[in-house]
Amino acid sequence: MKILLDECVPWPLSRHLKSHQCTNPHRLGWDGLKNGDLLAEAETKFEAFITSDQSLRYQQNRKGRIVKEAVGLDFTQQREILMFVKFLKTKKQGDDDADFKKFSLESAMRGMEDEPDFYDET
Repeated sequence: MKILLDECVPWPLSRHLKSHQCTNPHRLGWDGLKNGDLLAEAETKFEAFITSDQSLRYQQNRKGRIVKEAVGLDFTQQREILMFVKFLKTKKQGDDDADFKKFSLESAMRGMEDEPDFYDET
Protein backbone atom coordinates (compact mmCIF):
# COMPACT_ATOMS: atom_id res chain seq x y z
CA MET A 1 0.00 0.00 0.00
CA LYS A 2 1.26 3.48 -0.82
CA ILE A 3 1.09 5.67 2.29
CA LEU A 4 1.74 9.39 2.65
CA LEU A 5 2.90 10.42 6.12
CA ASP A 6 2.09 14.06 6.86
CA GLU A 7 4.93 16.42 7.77
CA CYS A 8 3.73 16.43 11.39
CA VAL A 9 4.08 12.62 11.68
CA PRO A 10 7.51 11.49 12.95
CA TRP A 11 9.34 9.70 10.14
CA PRO A 12 10.46 6.81 12.42
CA LEU A 13 6.83 5.63 12.31
CA SER A 14 7.55 4.41 8.78
CA ARG A 15 9.76 1.67 10.28
CA HIS A 16 6.59 0.08 11.67
CA LEU A 17 5.07 0.08 8.18
CA LYS A 18 7.85 -1.80 6.39
CA SER A 19 5.46 -3.84 4.26
CA HIS A 20 4.14 -0.59 2.73
CA GLN A 21 5.63 2.13 0.55
CA CYS A 22 5.87 5.22 2.76
CA THR A 23 6.92 8.73 1.88
CA ASN A 24 6.26 12.27 3.06
CA PRO A 25 5.57 15.64 1.43
CA HIS A 26 9.19 16.76 1.81
CA ARG A 27 10.51 13.79 -0.15
CA LEU A 28 8.02 14.57 -2.92
CA GLY A 29 8.89 18.26 -3.08
CA TRP A 30 5.48 19.18 -1.69
CA ASP A 31 6.86 21.28 1.17
CA GLY A 32 4.50 24.03 2.18
CA LEU A 33 1.42 22.68 0.42
CA LYS A 34 -1.72 23.72 2.28
CA ASN A 35 -3.78 20.85 3.68
CA GLY A 36 -6.49 21.08 1.01
CA ASP A 37 -3.93 20.95 -1.81
CA LEU A 38 -1.98 18.22 -0.03
CA LEU A 39 -5.13 16.11 0.33
CA ALA A 40 -6.01 16.61 -3.33
CA GLU A 41 -2.56 15.40 -4.38
CA ALA A 42 -2.59 12.51 -1.91
CA GLU A 43 -6.01 11.26 -3.08
CA THR A 44 -4.75 10.70 -6.60
CA LYS A 45 -1.43 9.07 -5.73
CA PHE A 46 -1.82 7.30 -2.36
CA GLU A 47 -4.09 4.74 -0.75
CA ALA A 48 -3.68 6.15 2.77
CA PHE A 49 -2.78 9.46 4.38
CA ILE A 50 -1.59 9.47 8.00
CA THR A 51 -1.62 12.71 9.96
CA SER A 52 -1.71 13.87 13.54
CA ASP A 53 -3.20 17.25 12.56
CA GLN A 54 -6.37 17.43 14.67
CA SER A 55 -7.70 20.44 12.72
CA LEU A 56 -7.45 18.79 9.32
CA ARG A 57 -11.06 17.59 9.34
CA TYR A 58 -12.22 21.21 9.60
CA GLN A 59 -10.00 22.38 6.76
CA GLN A 60 -10.96 20.00 3.99
CA ASN A 61 -13.87 20.39 1.60
CA ARG A 62 -15.72 17.12 2.18
CA LYS A 63 -18.99 18.35 0.74
CA GLY A 64 -17.51 18.85 -2.72
CA ARG A 65 -15.73 15.52 -2.59
CA ILE A 66 -18.88 13.65 -1.51
CA VAL A 67 -20.89 15.17 -4.34
CA LYS A 68 -18.13 14.42 -6.87
CA GLU A 69 -17.97 10.78 -5.81
CA ALA A 70 -21.75 10.29 -5.65
CA VAL A 71 -22.44 11.81 -9.07
CA GLY A 72 -20.39 9.08 -10.73
CA LEU A 73 -22.51 6.28 -9.25
CA ASP A 74 -25.54 4.68 -10.86
CA PHE A 75 -29.09 5.52 -9.71
CA THR A 76 -29.40 2.51 -7.38
CA GLN A 77 -26.17 3.33 -5.58
CA GLN A 78 -27.16 7.00 -5.26
CA ARG A 79 -30.48 5.91 -3.76
CA GLU A 80 -28.62 3.73 -1.23
CA ILE A 81 -26.46 6.70 -0.26
CA LEU A 82 -29.56 8.83 0.30
CA MET A 83 -31.14 6.08 2.40
CA PHE A 84 -27.98 5.89 4.47
CA VAL A 85 -27.89 9.67 4.94
CA LYS A 86 -31.53 9.63 6.03
CA PHE A 87 -30.72 6.87 8.48
CA LEU A 88 -27.79 8.82 9.93
CA LYS A 89 -29.94 11.93 10.39
CA THR A 90 -32.60 10.04 12.33
CA LYS A 91 -30.33 7.56 14.12
CA LYS A 92 -31.01 6.97 17.81
CA GLN A 93 -29.25 4.76 20.31
CA GLY A 94 -30.22 1.11 20.76
CA ASP A 95 -32.42 -0.70 18.25
CA ASP A 96 -31.49 1.57 15.37
CA ASP A 97 -28.01 0.03 15.40
CA ALA A 98 -29.52 -3.39 14.72
CA ASP A 99 -31.51 -1.97 11.80
CA PHE A 100 -28.35 -0.40 10.37
CA LYS A 101 -26.34 -3.61 10.71
CA LYS A 102 -29.05 -5.51 8.85
CA PHE A 103 -29.15 -2.83 6.14
CA SER A 104 -25.35 -2.86 5.84
CA LEU A 105 -25.14 -6.64 5.57
CA GLU A 106 -27.92 -6.77 2.98
CA SER A 107 -26.20 -4.07 0.92
CA ALA A 108 -22.84 -5.83 1.16
CA MET A 109 -24.28 -9.19 0.09
CA ARG A 110 -26.43 -7.84 -2.76
CA GLY A 111 -25.53 -9.58 -6.02
CA MET A 112 -23.71 -12.44 -4.31
CA GLU A 113 -26.67 -14.80 -4.05
CA ASP A 114 -25.34 -17.04 -6.83
CA GLU A 115 -21.75 -17.14 -5.54
CA PRO A 116 -20.46 -20.57 -4.42
CA ASP A 117 -20.48 -21.22 -0.69
CA PHE A 118 -16.86 -21.78 0.31
CA TYR A 119 -17.84 -22.80 3.81
CA ASP A 120 -20.19 -25.63 2.86
CA GLU A 121 -19.96 -28.39 5.45
CA THR A 122 -20.22 -31.26 2.92
